[in-house]
Amino acid sequence: LEVKQLASAQTNMGNFLKEDNLNILPGSYSFDLNTNTTSYEFQFNVSDDDTNRSVQDKLEKLIKTANIGLTAEVISNDSNMSSLKIESKQTGLSENESYLFNIVPDGANLSKSAMDTLGIGQISSPASNSSFLLNGTTHSSYSNTFTINNTFELTLNGVSEDDSSANIGFKTNVDAVADNIEALV
Repeated sequence: LEVKQLASAQTNMGNFLKEDNLNILPGSYSFDLNTNTTSYEFQFNVSDDDTNRSVQDKLEKLIKTANIGLTAEVISNDSNMSSLKIESKQTGLSENESYLFNIVPDGANLSKSAMDTLGIGQISSPASNSSFLLNGTTHSSYSNTFTINNTFELTLNGVSEDDSSANIGFKTNVDAVADNIEALV
C-alpha cells in the first residue's frame, strides 16, 4: 500500500474582519446552505449594538446547533480580526459533485452584501478523495478509512514518503503474540 493523498473535508474560510467594527447594516438576513441532497435556510438578525465578531458568533452557533454535518468556528488573529470557518465533517467528492456544501444568500441585495462581507460562501479548500496504490493499482476512496476485500479495515494516517510502501498481511499467532509482548516490555 502506498498513499498518495489523504481524503479531506471542504472548508469555507470567511473574510477576516475587525472584531469591534460592524461592517453589516442592521437588519434581517437569510442564506441557503445547500448540500447535494438537502437545502437549509438560515436566518439571523443584526442590531445596532452588534459587532462583526458577535455576528460571526451568531452564525457559528446557528450552524453548530443545526447538526447538519458541518462544524463552525470563529478564528481570531493577532490584529484583532476574526473570520468564520465552516468545514464539512464528510470528506471526499464523487465525480458528479463540485462541492459538499454551498452557501448562497437570498435574493435581497442586503443579504448578498452581508454574505460578500462575511465571505463564507467561498470555498477555500475543496473536499478531496484519498488516493493510493494497492498492489501497484491506483485506487481512491471518499474517506481515509475503508475496507479491502472485506478482510482489512484500513485507516490512512499520512502520505507515503518517497514512493515507499507498507506491506499488509496476516501474521501467525506466535509472531503476533511476540510482537505484542515486545511492545508491552
